[in-house]
Amino acid sequence: MTKSAFSGVTEEQFVNAIRAGHRGLLMRKKLRTLHHIAETSISIDAGAQSVSSEISFLVEKLHLIKRHIRSIDETLVRLVNETEEGKYPLSINGLNYISVAGLLPDCTKCLKVQGGIAIYLHSHSLLNNVLLV
Repeated sequence: MTKSAFSGVTEEQFVNAIRAGHRGLLMRKKLRTLHHIAETSISIDAGAQSVSSEISFLVEKLHLIKRHIRSIDETLVRLVNETEEGKYPLSINGLNYISVAGLLPDCTKCLKVQGGIAIYLHSHSLLNNVLLV
């Protein structure tokens, strides 16, 4: 619906039109909010098909990137959980799975040289040593 076509529709007409094509309960407050947003938003005129297509492609690309990020996050969490060295840094306040995944390569270098994670009595000793490598 273009902005010019929508501008003449009152809130009550909008709710009634939705009600006519819907069975069950309607959330009137959400419909009123939706009407207000549609009424005040900038819309694309009917002739602007190329702009509309471009926006659709960008929205689709954004959803794809979000799915990729979620997949990468899940993979990093799984990899950290599978490592022996990942469990200890996770117990340190302020470190999450992504931080630990970034620290693990440096951490394993330290551990190979110095003999294991057990030599660190305090979490700050581990972090200081990893950050200095």
